[in-house]
Amino acid sequence: MSNKSTITLLLTIHLAAVSSISFNIELDEDNGELTSSRSRIFARLSDYVTGPILDTMRFETDQHSSKVAKYFNVDSRTGEMSTLGNGSLDLDRLCQQVEVCCQRQQVCSVRVRVRLIDSANVDGTQSVWANIRLRDLNDNGPQFLHSSYNLTIEEGGQPGENIRLPQAADLDSEEFGVREYTLLEPSAYFQVTQSDLNGRKEPRLTVLKEIDREQTPNFSLVLLAKDGGTPARTGSARIYIRVIDRNDNAPQFAMDRLSVSLSEAAPQGSHVIQMNATDSDEGFNAAIQYSLRDTSVLPGLPGASGNFYINPSTGLVTLRLPLDYEKSRRHVLIIEAVDRAVGGYSGYVTRQETPRTGSATLTVNVIDVNDEPPRIVVSSPNSKDGLSVKENANADTLVAWVTVGDGDGNGASSRHVTCGLTGPGREFFRLASRQHTEERELELRTVRQLDAEQWRELRLAITCTDAGDPPLTTEKELKVRIINVNDNRPTFGIRTLNLTIPENRGGHLFVFGFNATDRDGDRVEYTLEETPDRFYFQMNSSGRLYAVNSFDREQASRYHLRVTARDTGSPSLESDPLDVVVNIADVNDNKPVFRDVADPSVGLRFVVDEERERDTFVGEVRADDADVGANGRVRYSIAEYSQQQWFAVHPETGAIKTLRQLDRETQDRYTFSVLASDGGRPRQSTSVQVHVQVNDINDNAPRFIYPGADNTTVETSFRNSVGTTVAEIRVMDPDEGQNSVIEHAIAGGSGMSMFKVDPKSGNLLLDRSLSRAHIGSYDLLLQVSDCGYPSQTSTATLIVQVKDLPADKRHHQIESSDPSSPNSGQFPPTSTRRRNNHGVANGSTTIVQRNVVLIICLVIMASLLAFVFLAIIAWLKRKQRADHGGGGGGGGGRADVIPGGDVGGLDGDTQPFKHYPTLPLARTGDALKYTGGGGAVGADVNTYYRIPNSDENYEKSYLTSALRHQQTQQRVNPDLSPSGLYQTSSEQLQQIHGYQLLQQQQQQQQAQSLTSSPCAVDRIGRTAKRQSQQKQPSSKSFNLVTSSFV
Repeated sequence: MSNKSTITLLLTIHLAAVSSISFNIELDEDNGELTSSRSRIFARLSDYVTGPILDTMRFETDQHSSKVAKYFNVDSRTGEMSTLGNGSLDLDRLCQQVEVCCQRQQVCSVRVRVRLIDSANVDGTQSVWANIRLRDLNDNGPQFLHSSYNLTIEEGGQPGENIRLPQAADLDSEEFGVREYTLLEPSAYFQVTQSDLNGRKEPRLTVLKEIDREQTPNFSLVLLAKDGGTPARTGSARIYIRVIDRNDNAPQFAMDRLSVSLSEAAPQGSHVIQMNATDSDEGFNAAIQYSLRDTSVLPGLPGASGNFYINPSTGLVTLRLPLDYEKSRRHVLIIEAVDRAVGGYSGYVTRQETPRTGSATLTVNVIDVNDEPPRIVVSSPNSKDGLSVKENANADTLVAWVTVGDGDGNGASSRHVTCGLTGPGREFFRLASRQHTEERELELRTVRQLDAEQWRELRLAITCTDAGDPPLTTEKELKVRIINVNDNRPTFGIRTLNLTIPENRGGHLFVFGFNATDRDGDRVEYTLEETPDRFYFQMNSSGRLYAVNSFDREQASRYHLRVTARDTGSPSLESDPLDVVVNIADVNDNKPVFRDVADPSVGLRFVVDEERERDTFVGEVRADDADVGANGRVRYSIAEYSQQQWFAVHPETGAIKTLRQLDRETQDRYTFSVLASDGGRPRQSTSVQVHVQVNDINDNAPRFIYPGADNTTVETSFRNSVGTTVAEIRVMDPDEGQNSVIEHAIAGGSGMSMFKVDPKSGNLLLDRSLSRAHIGSYDLLLQVSDCGYPSQTSTATLIVQVKDLPADKRHHQIESSDPSSPNSGQFPPTSTRRRNNHGVANGSTTIVQRNVVLIICLVIMASLLAFVFLAIIAWLKRKQRADHGGGGGGGGGRADVIPGGDVGGLDGDTQPFKHYPTLPLARTGDALKYTGGGGAVGADVNTYYRIPNSDENYEKSYLTSALRHQQTQQRVNPDLSPSGLYQTSSEQLQQIHGYQLLQQQQQQQQAQSLTSSPCAVDRIGRTAKRQSQQKQPSSKSFNLVTSSFV
């Protein structure tokens, strides 16, 4: 149980030599459930004692003065009065533990006496009485006496039949008592109704439709009780209903409701009433047993069985425990009569199969004794809002009427009530008697003029004590407002006010409540002046500023307003304007957006080489957030925990780096999500897929599969012809691409002159004819290299045994000292592998690698041919420009053969001819000269042709030069008649075309020789790629390249 009551301590101090003094102290209660609760000091009595406190004096609590005195402590020396650290001043606990109850009212008063004892003069002992008012709050929920109840109902009951349900009790005051009963879950057969029973709710279970026991023999319901608190507290009890066969008549009382009165001084055992119930049934069904329960007794308290007892057989109700009017003014008893009661009945638990119950309500009113304190009523003649007086009012001005009565209702006793003023403002007022009727009438008047500038309000209390034994005291607190004249303008105290509100909060958002100070105490009204930003806000006259619409900080982050305040005095005065700056605080309403991500489904791709050191930079992701501050501060992280062992992203820069070396042969690509999160609350996040491709580097050397460690011998016959395959060398390289392309060679050995190896396939071939004299063993040092850069190389030794075997029969000599060795018997004989085309060691991987190499070679050759074609075109264009630069028009010319002549470095192939007569065949070493007669070539233009010195190339050079000039003439002058061109015979043309075919065959043979080595093709491809990336060469370079390829 949580204790949330509030304690107001009103201490009235009576000392021998000091006038009566009272204090209004409001304290939070101690939490009795926590034994470590700290004690609290709420009064210091030594401050109010006349004269010094001698060493012989001490303060002491009179433990016998009140039942609650043990919950307070007084320092014997200083008189500091405090609560006990482990005590509890909860109203409900006081009622339970020390039987200090207040008729379950919300406010309860207790008294504690403190003595100031002088050990040297006991007769001088002084006493102080502390009156404590304890107000109860809703700190307890309704409780049922039992957690579950068993009820019975007969089948065939008609709709509307009622079953009385147990009532719940609440430890709190009646204000927070039980207000409503309901079922936790709706039922098709029952509903809960309730009626008022002496101010308490009485629940009943109403049957909604007829019940068939054969279909539903039992019901289980949860009854909820709600109290009057806000929020309401609840309690529940489980109701078990058993449907029984019909017992036609239930016991009935002559009256359903009875009421008796009993003095609280009645002794135990006193007869209260004789209850009598009858049952129309006969025999066993008419046997009745009585029981009762007191609904005013709370479960779990001493005497929970109630103050009353009923004889189960006779129905006589007697007083079991003494009554206490202060605890309960009335007791509501439910008297129940159960038939078929051979086995007895306890509470709501039916012991027999088919009992029926009748009930009646008995209300016992407790007669009280005279113990009510005086009652004080204060009314104002000037204002309905409270007590007030003008600051310029004369002395003896009427402030209030005070009516004093006795709560016990004895009019004569009210005339014996004495009243006085206490509190800080008592010196400014006095009480004057007005008249004596059944209630005493007093007047509260001023003693002198009051100054509103000095006192806005004065507080005092009226304390009245009756003449009872012991006397009871009531204290009424008063607040008197001093009415001021309006002579001060309102002021804000500042010139500029900066406010901050969040964005995206919707319209009509409360921004700020202005509070200007008016020394006169007048009510102040506020106005929002016209400014450009005024239409975004609204303000009422009380100074509450609201935003009209929602704000977006990304559009505008600041608004300027001006507010003035005007009082309601006469005349009204206005304050200086207050400049208000409303800053729009950023709200985290934007997610980070990644840069350079065109397609989120594709994400970002990065490439990194394998085997790079830790912390190698992979790439960078960047995201932007439109918010500011922490909301726009983006931090990066890798979402997948499994990838955090390989990569890390810098939380601020987004740089991705490796955490360990990557091995492409183990894993060639990685995919993970990079999360970009801002620092707002709630946090906004965006993710992007990052794909990291691991590039292969040549970090693995080729490894021989055959010959292996235990399989190094092969047999062949000396009868085999040259080119016969002796063995198929098998090698693997875990790298990819050109790094896995293998080049085979023989590096040494005694059989180098007899055998050779195919650099591509790795087949060991017979390189020369053998005879019987070559029978024997020959060792070969095989070397394999990949095409990577730098190249990786491995070697192995193969022993070839030349034997007298039938031709074209080859057998591997498989020797293995360990039959369980993984390489033992790995390869079958060569003949078997020949049919299989590929050995087990290579498999489909070798086929794929060869196909890749072939494709790469074709691409490289196509690139080279395209490069040559572009070079020729560039050269021809340059020559054409040079041809257009020659002289115009001309006549005929002649050609002379100059034996051993020197052309002086002139290149006759670059000069155009208009007429080119038939040229005679020149000899080796001669120079061919043509002298033109003008025209298209120009006058006196001599062209020389250097005839090669080799007889073999004599005719080729001549024919090629002639053909070039013929083609040039046609290109320069398309209109030129064919008769004016250089004339050649059909035999010469055949020679020319034959030479062109020969050139093409030579080029193909050269390309085939270059591609015989797989690594050579790769190197050519890399060279061509570098050349294509360089700047376009000059015309001279084109000529050189062209001539070299031609």
